[in-house]
Amino acid sequence: MNRKRVALISVALIITIGTLTGFILNRNVHAENGLVVTGTLEGKEVDINSKIPGRIVKLYVSEGQKVKTGQLLAKISDEELLAKKAQAQALVDAAKSQLDQANLAVELQRQVNQTNVNKAMGAYQASVAQLKKARNGARTQEIAQAQASYDLWLKTSQRVHKLYAKGAVAAQKVDEVDTQLKVAEETLKMAKEGARKEDIEAAAAMAESAKASLEQANAGLLQTSLAEMNVAAAKAKYEQALAGLKEVEAYLKDTEIKAPAAGEVSVIYVENGELISTGMPIATITSDDSLWVEVKVRETDLDKVSLHQKVEVELPTGTTYPGEVAWINRKPDFAAKRATGERDDRDILAYGVKVVIKAKVREAVIGQSVRVNFSR
Repeated sequence: MNRKRVALISVALIITIGTLTGFILNRNVHAENGLVVTGTLEGKEVDINSKIPGRIVKLYVSEGQKVKTGQLLAKISDEELLAKKAQAQALVDAAKSQLDQANLAVELQRQVNQTNVNKAMGAYQASVAQLKKARNGARTQEIAQAQASYDLWLKTSQRVHKLYAKGAVAAQKVDEVDTQLKVAEETLKMAKEGARKEDIEAAAAMAESAKASLEQANAGLLQTSLAEMNVAAAKAKYEQALAGLKEVEAYLKDTEIKAPAAGEVSVIYVENGELISTGMPIATITSDDSLWVEVKVRETDLDKVSLHQKVEVELPTGTTYPGEVAWINRKPDFAAKRATGERDDRDILAYGVKVVIKAKVREAVIGQSVRVNFSR
């Protein structure tokens, strides 16, 4: 009899413990207008790591402190980086000076080349005009002038010869006038016949030579000169120095560790004066903008929960915030209630439901126990 009583008591205890366990795990409470479930407040944690090695000069925050986006959390020593920046700036200045000199040399070379082209063009145009004149012969005006000069000296010669016959002029004067008449006659003949063949050939050769000089001068404008190659090399060197300076400046910017998001500093991993390496964690911030509660809802209560459902989240302080059902797990997590073996009895499963708080919560602490009211 005692054994049966002990056995019955044991079974009763097991049932009681199972029931209490299921209640504790689920914390589902039926309110008058819906369902209230207890869960734990969770949030998005942002790990902040150092991008550079160095020594922690100062920590500006402490654990549990609320911070804003962009707020300074810690400062890493920057003495070595400042020295490297000065060196990089000196390299940039030197490279810029070399680039300016190279550009000036190119500009001077271009001016010289253009001057050569202008001279060659003038010589070519003059030689072409001379050749054209030689080929076309004298102009009508030049022939007329030569004819007039000949006629004048012919009349003068006739008059002087008459005077000589009368003894009025000396023989020397006759010779002088006759010489001028021959010169005028030869000039008129050349003007009418045109330039000689050798004169035309000489003019043509001069024109060809001037043309070659002009082409050579134009080629000097188009060709990549040594000065232009020096510009390309100086520019590459300047850009390399500038990139080095920007890299150091980026490292200097990384000496100031700032909060990537607003929230609460949940953990600080370093201390003032501590040496850190690249990638070493500095702190962890729990974001204020992404708080949620994941609760377990019995399958018998799932009809009271729907996706995007508006709910109410209550903190331990009694303050309530609006929330929304963001996710319902279609795979059960565990049995909230085990079957007892009695007729028509079965396991009651629990499903995970994620509720996102739709407002900024300043007084909340991650890990707090909160209540979610699914009342419709």
